[in-house]
Amino acid sequence: NSFATSWVNGRLERAANIAGTGTDGNDYTFQVGNDTLYAPVKLSKFNTNTARFTAEYFYTTPPNNLNVFSPPIDHISRVEYWDISSNMATGNDDDAKVWLSWRGRSYVSGTAAIRDSLLVAQYINRPPDIWDVPTGWVTGNTIGADSLSGYVRSNGFYSIFLPTTDYDHFTLG
Repeated sequence: NSFATSWVNGRLERAANIAGTGTDGNDYTFQVGNDTLYAPVKLSKFNTNTARFTAEYFYTTPPNNLNVFSPPIDHISRVEYWDISSNMATGNDDDAKVWLSWRGRSYVSGTAAIRDSLLVAQYINRPPDIWDVPTGWVTGNTIGADSLSGYVRSNGFYSIFLPTTDYDHFTLG
């Protein structure tokens, strides 16, 4: 019952078939992390058709971390990223809002106004391959009282979770 002391160090897969808006509590939590750090991710699914998602956490510099689409991204995390993929190659059955967590080792600002500017960044082929926010960005998508723990939710439903490309990389922006 306490995920703060027990999580998956590696790739976790879940079937999902409950739709959620990202604010109604109908989301899927992936209890992932590494050897010493719990770093969960949540997904709020677009529809009730079944899709299988996998999530894995990496406490290391994201690939190509200096190549960002600015604006809206000023910079991305230099310490962590998640791989999130699905079993769907096309269609909207795997569309989902993405929630990324932060903890003290994420180095999120202690200032609420700066923390509220966080966003979910995805590595996509714009082209070229770049960190971007294909669902758009607005303030107000962070949930957390301080820099020690919280979540940032994507503004819209992501539709690209391809495990055979680099487009399954997500991080804090």
